[in-house]
Amino acid sequence: MKISLNWLRNYLKTDVSNEKLYSLLTEIGLEVSNIENFESIPGGLKDIIIGKVENCKKHPNADKLKITEVNIGKKENLQIICGAPNINKNQYVLVAPINSYLHIKKQKIKIEKRKLRGVYSEGMICSEKELNISEENAGIMILKNKHKPGTAASKIINIEKDQIIDIDLTPNRNDAMSHIGVAKDLYAKLKWEKLKCKINLPKLKDKTGDKKNKIKIDIKEKKLCLRYSGVIIKNIEVKESPEWLKNKLNAIGVKTINNIVDITNFILHETGHPLHAFNLDKIKGNKIIIKKNKKNYILETLDDIKRKTHEEDLMICDNINPMCFAGIMGGKNSMVNKTTKNIFIESAYFNPTQIRKSAKRHNINSDSSFRFERGCDPSQTVKNLFRAIELIQKTNEDINVEHEIIDIYPEKINPKKIEISYNNINKILGSKIPAKDINKILKLLAIDILQTTKDKAIILIPTNKSDLYREIDITEEVARIYGYNNINSNKNPSISFPHKTNNDNLEYNIISEFLADNGLFEVLNNSLVKSQFNTKQKNQITMLNPLSLEMNSMRQSLFYGLLNNISYNLNRKQENIKIFEFGKIYFTKTSKKNNLNNYKESNCLSIMACGLKENLSWSNTKNNQIDFFWLKNITDQILDKCNIKEIKSKEIKDNFFEYGVEYSNNNTKTKNYVAKLGKVKKDILNNMRIKKDVFYAELNWEILCKNIKENKKIIFTPNSKYPEVKRDLSILIDKKIKFQEIKNCILDIDSQLIKNVDLFDVFEGNKSTNNKKSYSISIILEDKRKTLIENDIQGIIDKIILQLKNKLNIEIRM
Repeated sequence: MKISLNWLRNYLKTDVSNEKLYSLLTEIGLEVSNIENFESIPGGLKDIIIGKVENCKKHPNADKLKITEVNIGKKENLQIICGAPNINKNQYVLVAPINSYLHIKKQKIKIEKRKLRGVYSEGMICSEKELNISEENAGIMILKNKHKPGTAASKIINIEKDQIIDIDLTPNRNDAMSHIGVAKDLYAKLKWEKLKCKINLPKLKDKTGDKKNKIKIDIKEKKLCLRYSGVIIKNIEVKESPEWLKNKLNAIGVKTINNIVDITNFILHETGHPLHAFNLDKIKGNKIIIKKNKKNYILETLDDIKRKTHEEDLMICDNINPMCFAGIMGGKNSMVNKTTKNIFIESAYFNPTQIRKSAKRHNINSDSSFRFERGCDPSQTVKNLFRAIELIQKTNEDINVEHEIIDIYPEKINPKKIEISYNNINKILGSKIPAKDINKILKLLAIDILQTTKDKAIILIPTNKSDLYREIDITEEVARIYGYNNINSNKNPSISFPHKTNNDNLEYNIISEFLADNGLFEVLNNSLVKSQFNTKQKNQITMLNPLSLEMNSMRQSLFYGLLNNISYNLNRKQENIKIFEFGKIYFTKTSKKNNLNNYKESNCLSIMACGLKENLSWSNTKNNQIDFFWLKNITDQILDKCNIKEIKSKEIKDNFFEYGVEYSNNNTKTKNYVAKLGKVKKDILNNMRIKKDVFYAELNWEILCKNIKENKKIIFTPNSKYPEVKRDLSILIDKKIKFQEIKNCILDIDSQLIKNVDLFDVFEGNKSTNNKKSYSISIILEDKRKTLIENDIQGIIDKIILQLKNKLNIEIRM
């Protein structure tokens, strides 16, 4: 939210420096994130000077150009070529000399000596638009009064300078969504700090005016529109706003339109309460109805977009058609323009939830919806109308303004009563603030104290502070103004560690500690993703009222969240990334009517990595790049820790993987995979602008947990008393044969005697080797009953060679 310092100081009179004010704003929870300098005329007319046109004659080589001699207070006049139709002798004009700059469309344009149709021009005589004074561009700017040539333009043209504060406003601070709201909060802090200050707010006359002109108001949805106030103003003149009003709005980035619309925007940023002006003569039937309208009506809104209304939208309608999305944006069919003579100004209080849903539904983020979504002050609707009348009268000085106030308030919203305990407040804050100081802070915040005892008080929360409804909220208010820095910390700090009495998180602890020990970092991502990221579109769960188009569906995988983490870190020069996440994924079971029984959520563990296994050092310069086998090793160890021993694997290529492997468990009755892992596809990485190879593993956490729980008993197997025997074989095989096939083929011979089969070398030649490759494998033999002799060993090896030849057509290399 942008706040103008000049505007703020109109209400808050204090000698406190700007820097101190910025510091105090952050202390009271209105964090100042940025400060920008503002000039009502961009560039501040720097180097622009007054000149007098001493001579003006036609250009010999151009019909529309003239050669002028301009006196700028120096010995020699400047020769300037000018094409403006209104240029003439003896005029006082504004000149941009050589080496000065013009700020046009946010660009700095340097004025240089140039030849135009064979004649040199030594500067430029400027129009109002070229100087950012106004949009007038029909000719040069001619000064009405005489001035000394060479005088700086900034001395005769008022340039308002300001500082614009960007405040990171939290959603609960609806009371601070305006200049007056910020001023009141700062006033409380300044008074508490005993700094000299005075609050100076507009004083409004409570006079209803003429009662002759009536318009009928009909609220059909009383729970969605709790108060509706309005005023009819006739015989107005819609015109350009005065400079003071334009400067105020331009400073905070609000585009000025005309005096009526600008006044409603001014009051919004002054008080935090939105107003909307209708062209009274366009309201059919002289009637306003607040209701939910039929769906699919096309309303063109003020941003020139045609929008279909929804049956749940609250609309402001006349006797025939909708005119406005209530609290969000008006329609062009009833807008105020230069031909408007009579207006109706609306000041209402709408249900915040209703406004938020409609604004998200139509993807509208207006200043009005921003405030109504967070809750405005229902007690201010009529007061803001009087403020609008006052300001409109200022811009219509010679016109007799007629007005009347209409106010429909079916059920009054009363201030809330809360009981607080002084002891509880101090206990939570760890402070010893006296009760009288707490009371003083509350009064500074305009919170009335109805009744007090030694330890307790009953207080009345004003309607502009809708976020205060519990004692803990009041505690925060006290701490904000008292100052967190003023609360003395305990000289003997203590910390308590949670002591778990059950093993509910045993599985998580085992695996997360293992992964952390291997250098992986745990991350936690949002469960909402863009719907296009879900691979099973028919089974995805979409949000009815998504926060944004980027978060409109429940995730079906942890993949894109982790990939976004990778991208974020790579963009910040963190190139060696090993991360994991525990989380839920979500699907619909059927396409029947939505109910809780038709949704399924599953627990998942995912790992993603890229870069180096370890940071580079003199001892690990070779084979240090993360690859598929590094990830496979991590995955295999996790399965081993979860007591999943009998694994079937198959090669896969799916939506994520360029190549990969899927594991399934022989002991699992369901068809679900236990794990799948592989190298992420290049096109996915290119879309995320990731230039490194990335590897991803996804494990079915529910199967892992089940196996850990079913195998909680530790089984001890003593080491064999008899030695192992190792034999190596070199084999030539078809490239299509996988090592797992070879391993299974060997283990099938005698799984008791053959302890392990490992692959320790691979060689693949060129195409001329007829699609063959060479494997070197080691075979570990062990008999737990006796020491193996050479005849026993050779017998097993002969069986292995025969089995490999017969089943897989493998050739033994000598």
